Amino acid sequence: MKKTKDQEAKAAALEEALAQIVLKEGCGDVTEDDLKEFAKSRLARHKVPKYIEFTDGFPMNAAGKVLKYKMREDAIQRLGLNVK
Repeated sequence: MKKTKDQEAKAAALEEALAQIVLKEGCGDVTEDDLKEFAKSRLARHKVPKYIEFTDGFPMNAAGKVLKYKMREDAIQRLGLNVK
């Protein structure tokens, strides 16, 4: 079944942005507040991530591609979000 424009708009309104960041060596002390301030000054309000997490690396498959679905599942569980 194809979604109508109204259904797509409602689904988009329920989405929240999460930024998972791997810091390079020598980047200094970057905080969540620093990144939110940086994003607010350069992005539209609806694109600024609600959640920011620092990580050591991303889950990858054998070909070296990032497993975005795995990141999404882990974040939903970690943040205790309800997904319909």
